[in-house]
Amino acid sequence: MSVREFAAHLGVSARIVSRWERADAPAHPRPVNQAVLDTSLWLADADTRARFVHLVTERRGRDDERGER
Repeated sequence: MSVREFAAHLGVSARIVSRWERADAPAHPRPVNQAVLDTSLWLADADTRARFVHLVTERRGRDDERGER
């Protein structure tokens, strides 16, 4: 799914999604956007949720290696 498609799916702008994806800055979605993300993940299939967990775990590992969080 492209950034634009994902943004449309969530009902937010592509710019917001691009900001969330930046690897150099932690994402801090507004509460309303976080609720949309949480709902989307909750409704996703098991493979998508597993991929999400893998990516978050991988990111946290990189951040820990750099002393970031």
